[in-house]
Amino acid sequence: MTADFKPKTFLTLFGVGFLLNLVWELLQMPLYTNLSEFGYLLGITFCSLASIIDAVTILIIFVVLEVTFGVSNLLYYLGAALLGAAIAVFFELFALETGLWSYEQSMPAVPELDIAVLPIVQLTILVPLSIFLANKVRDRS
Repeated sequence: MTADFKPKTFLTLFGVGFLLNLVWELLQMPLYTNLSEFGYLLGITFCSLASIIDAVTILIIFVVLEVTFGVSNLLYYLGAALLGAAIAVFFELFALETGLWSYEQSMPAVPELDIAVLPIVQLTILVPLSIFLANKVRDRS
C-alpha cells in the first residue's frame, strides 16, 4: 500500500483516534488532581479537548509513518507505538511544568521522570491501534 492522504482516510483516522482516546481520557480522569472535581460537563469538555489533541497527534504520526515506510508492517506499527510513547512523555512533562494538571497519589508514575504511566501507555497503544482500525475501515469500503 502506498501513502493514502485522501480526506476520507484522515477523517476516519481522526474519528477512530478521537473516540478511543476520549474513552481512555474519561476513564483516567479521576487519577488527576482537580480534574475529578470538574463536574460532568466540564470534565467531558476537558477530556474532549485532550482527545482532539491526541487525534491530531495520531494524524501527524500517520503522515510521518506513511512518508517514511509507506507500508503498514510490523516496523510501521512499532514506529507508531514508539512515537506515541515519546510524544506522551513530552506532553506530560510540558503539562506538569506549566501546571496544566497534576496527579492524584493513586496515579502510577515512572519513578525517575515523575510522570504518569497511563498517558504513556495510552498513546503507545492507541496510536497504532487507531491506525490499524482506520486501515481496516478503509479497506472495507
